[in-house]
Amino acid sequence: MEQCLQALEAVRAVLDPYARLPEEYTLALRQHALVQSVHYSTRIEGNTLTLAQVESLLSGQRIRAPEDQVQEAINYREALSYIQRWSARAFTISDDVLHTIHYLVTKSLPGAYGPGQYRTEQNYVVDRLTGRRVFLPPPPENVPELMGEFVQWLNRDDTLPATYKAGLAHLNLVAIHPFLDGNGRTARVLDALVMYRGGFRSQYLVSLEAHFGRDTQGYYRALSASLGPHYAPPQDVTPWMEYYSVAHLQEAEAAVTYTRELVAELDGLAEAFKAEGLSRWQLAILFSACRTGHISNRIYRFITKRSHQSAVADFAKLIAKGLLVRAGRGRSVGYLPSERTQNTFQQIRSTLEH
Repeated sequence: MEQCLQALEAVRAVLDPYARLPEEYTLALRQHALVQSVHYSTRIEGNTLTLAQVESLLSGQRIRAPEDQVQEAINYREALSYIQRWSARAFTISDDVLHTIHYLVTKSLPGAYGPGQYRTEQNYVVDRLTGRRVFLPPPPENVPELMGEFVQWLNRDDTLPATYKAGLAHLNLVAIHPFLDGNGRTARVLDALVMYRGGFRSQYLVSLEAHFGRDTQGYYRALSASLGPHYAPPQDVTPWMEYYSVAHLQEAEAAVTYTRELVAELDGLAEAFKAEGLSRWQLAILFSACRTGHISNRIYRFITKRSHQSAVADFAKLIAKGLLVRAGRGRSVGYLPSERTQNTFQQIRSTLEH
């Protein structure tokens, strides 16, 4: 495990400088990882939205799906947006921050979630396939004290690598299970927040949720092996940390590969349309549309924080130059790469492949 963690730290050191790339690069990177994280984290909890549906939803399009599942995906996106705002500065992880994360991932959902509130009754972890209780968290009267200790530990300056601390934070929040429901989603968001606090600004490029969502049974087995049947610390965290470190390393390596490919493609697109005099923002729109097949004003503004007026002007210029095509109506309006743009982008990709 130690060798794996060292390799992970090395890969993260390679990836982190990409977080300082200009916006025209990070727009497409953020969008890709965001879709992956939202889809797979909610899928773990039984959400049946497809990856394509989540991508459409986060691009501002309406989809035909159960309302609660749509809300769950939107909630997770908002929680990720909330923690990403902390990424560029020093901060502490307070009790209020944990309450806010839980509120964001569970608000407006049917059921007794108690958004943003610690539980006041006993809960259980249940195997969804068998209905069998597999873990008994601590009694509700112990939760405030346990969470107070947990928050102190989260903010302690120690010698633990951020990647190791993030894995332990994930495990410990699941162990305490401080909320009636939504603890898994809260733990996965907290995992990323601990990485940001550890100085890894590129955390938004890595979707650990994608690994856990593709291997849900392995994810639960690793957690269960370190939790035991009931809350009784200290437990042997080795099974979970071995699984977590391998998962994190694989997803970080995949993010490095994907990011390098994307940067090369965007460099090619910038050169191909150099004569068009595109701004960095307009290039970002064009590239994101090429990579995903479409982009909306809404998702563009969500990721870049551009004003509505500026975004409208950016899209209008690209349409006037024949580089984008508008499609749909009302809230479902999206923008597609024109035939000229598509052909140019395919040529760039073909060249890079050879």
